[in-house]
Amino acid sequence: MALVGTRKKFPLGGDIHSMSLTEIKSNVTSINSMATSLKFENFMYQRQVVKLGLDSEVDQALALVTSGQHTIRIRRTSGTLEQTRYVRLNGEYKCMIAREYLDEMARDSAETNRICESIVSNYKITMEDLDLSMKYLKKQRHRLQQRVVPLLQHREKTMEAHHAFMHFYNIVLKDMDAVTEKLRITNKNLLKRLDSIRQFLKERARSNIMIQAVDFEEQRIRVVQASMRMLELKNLIAVRKAVAARLTLNLEKLKSTLSKELCASQKMNKRLFMTSVHNKHLSSAIEQYREVGLPYHLHLSAAAATTTSSSSTFFPSSSSVSKSGKTRGSQITSDPWVFLLVSQELGRENNEVRANERRHAKNAYEQHRRLWSSTKRGL
Repeated sequence: MALVGTRKKFPLGGDIHSMSLTEIKSNVTSINSMATSLKFENFMYQRQVVKLGLDSEVDQALALVTSGQHTIRIRRTSGTLEQTRYVRLNGEYKCMIAREYLDEMARDSAETNRICESIVSNYKITMEDLDLSMKYLKKQRHRLQQRVVPLLQHREKTMEAHHAFMHFYNIVLKDMDAVTEKLRITNKNLLKRLDSIRQFLKERARSNIMIQAVDFEEQRIRVVQASMRMLELKNLIAVRKAVAARLTLNLEKLKSTLSKELCASQKMNKRLFMTSVHNKHLSSAIEQYREVGLPYHLHLSAAAATTTSSSSTFFPSSSSVSKSGKTRGSQITSDPWVFLLVSQELGRENNEVRANERRHAKNAYEQHRRLWSSTKRGL
């Protein structure tokens, strides 16, 4: 048997989200005071009837009026049939209603306490999980510094540093995103719970049920703490992403610089090869001049000296040629103007090669120094 209109209605099917411990205590106190008041009212009524000594007619009229004013409806369900009857609400029924209501409140209170303990334990587990996640992130950051910073100090290990940082970016930051998403869901659930409690209070206020105000300060503090922690994690993730983007950009710049240096080195090798080929051509031209052009030139110089009776500055006289019977080409290495042109060409080529080498070395050093400075600032 169930008493219609006496069961307490809770939002969400009597879930903990609709009640607080303060409200439960207030309702239990109200029921106890109601039961005491009903017992005292019944006692005073019986005492007044005995004191006045009413006759049977007055007693019958009073009972009729009392039954009209204190009548409840009892609904009994038997199988598929439902019976409804009206019963006079005397002292016995009043006590029975109060006792059943108290039993119902005790069961609801026990269920509420159980769900409260479950929520508190789940929140503690969430906080412990968050602390472990933060410790894990700090550990990963320390490991990243230990692995990447020594690699960045060596220019030839920049790609290894890039791979190590990308491994950190792909794994650790995903864990941070998961922790942030978990906190966001927890915060959303807390806000929903707070809205359900507010809705329940509004419904109770509309139904003119006297209840005490529920203190939501603890729920508000939890919501604020979860929001602050989620904001901190978002800021940390933003900083990490910025550092990752900056380091990735620096590594890309270093990669492009290395490619430019390789291209310049290839051009330098090609230039040196062309210079060596040019030197070979010059050497062959000089040898050919020694073998063919120089004797003919000496012969012409000797003929000119005989005609003009003057000696040449750079070549032997005709008398020395006639006396020796052969040219002294072995004593003259080459023509001075040829030597001058060759030496000037070779000097210019060597100066250009050395200047290019010094310029590329200086640019590579400056690029490495700037990259290392930005990397240290990022870490």
